[in-house]
Amino acid sequence: MRWSTTVPGPKSFFLLSSIVVCVIIFALAYSGDEKIVKAADKQAMMEMVKLAPARGYLEAHKGVEHPLEIVGGPIRVHVTQDVGGVFVALPSVRRLDPNVVGTPKYPRAFGGAPLINGIPLSMRKVEDGKYTTTTVKTPTGDLNHIVLPNGRMKLEALDVTATDAATTNDQVKFEATWQDRDGNTYGVTCCKKMIPHGNEMPTFGGVVTNHMLHGFTRLWTAMMPTFFTYVAFWGVGDILKNGEVVDESRLIHGMLTEYIRTEGYKMAFDHQVTPTRLHFHVMVFPVKTDAQGHFMKAPIKTGFMLPNGKQLPFWHVMFENLKIDSERDVSLSRAESYDRDGVGSIAKLARYHISGSETTVILTNKLTFEKSVVQIKIGDKVRWKNTSDLVHSVTVDPELAALKENVQLPNGAETFNSGDLLPGEEFSHTFTVPGTYKYFCIPHEGAKMLGTVVVSS
Repeated sequence: MRWSTTVPGPKSFFLLSSIVVCVIIFALAYSGDEKIVKAADKQAMMEMVKLAPARGYLEAHKGVEHPLEIVGGPIRVHVTQDVGGVFVALPSVRRLDPNVVGTPKYPRAFGGAPLINGIPLSMRKVEDGKYTTTTVKTPTGDLNHIVLPNGRMKLEALDVTATDAATTNDQVKFEATWQDRDGNTYGVTCCKKMIPHGNEMPTFGGVVTNHMLHGFTRLWTAMMPTFFTYVAFWGVGDILKNGEVVDESRLIHGMLTEYIRTEGYKMAFDHQVTPTRLHFHVMVFPVKTDAQGHFMKAPIKTGFMLPNGKQLPFWHVMFENLKIDSERDVSLSRAESYDRDGVGSIAKLARYHISGSETTVILTNKLTFEKSVVQIKIGDKVRWKNTSDLVHSVTVDPELAALKENVQLPNGAETFNSGDLLPGEEFSHTFTVPGTYKYFCIPHEGAKMLGTVVVSS
């Protein structure tokens, strides 16, 4: 597995010369009912795709070469499954939630590429004045699935870039495997490239954390319910069977979400989502990229055969025995470097300034630090102000201390020293490493002018 981040031009991914290509790709590849799709009015489909609600927003972002970062600094997320099975979705129709799709009289969520964004009216079954199910089978159906053994997965994601743009610093390495009853092992690896910019729906630079997706948000398919997503990614990766690559350069989407399954493993409606339980989805789309990053139709070679003798045309696999860890990556405040393309070229990420609240400590004539113990959080600043008539210092350096026990730093933290602070002068320091800091005043160490800062994570 390799860290990877994208280095495409500003008009690479998702900029297709014809939106109809996207429609045909998703509708035909996902469904088992090609006759229904072929009978649809292609011109109406083209007009439907133009109604994707995020199109204008994305137009404003596609040429951004230097996108802003998420507030508070980069977030790393680690998700693993070491034991247990997986749930694999099979082609099936999807029951339609009126809260998302509306009614035949007042329809919603019909614009955009069919089934991957909106749900065309021609693909909705109507009974008793209500929408009931889709008329075609999809990978987000809820009436057909199987359970397979030995599911393993590992995700390491770094969310840096806030919005869609021409470039991104978001990064992902991901691998997942599972087996069939005959002992064949199937897998997915990602990401050779991140998808920094969407055409109909945002990708947030390729990785997004702590966001609402799907359902009524119209951020990706309305076929799924609305749910809070703790981390999601969009990238290009490979499909494997028994350790061999059987298909490559596929669009892969993974996401850690609220639990969206109900009795019988049916896909939930919005009011049935379980907020206190999580699961992870990996989806492999039936599209491929050319040298310019354009998508083109290409059936997926999953190698997994269905009972009808046909090959499963997509992967939608769910993992539920998860271990999850995350952190605000303050180490990037020191411009840590990453291998961007996996072949040794190094590109330094921008410096990230983690800013938070500020606490003031007064240096007094009584040879004390007022607020001798200060408790703060990572990213907070402490400002020392000398209001006395004396010269003081704020020093965290064991080499300058008469007694080593008067100084303490957590592992990874750097020493600092204000130097002489004359009456009226100030000194400040922002703390980016958690732990306990013990400091002293050089001129008055012998008088026990000592202080402590406790930084929590």
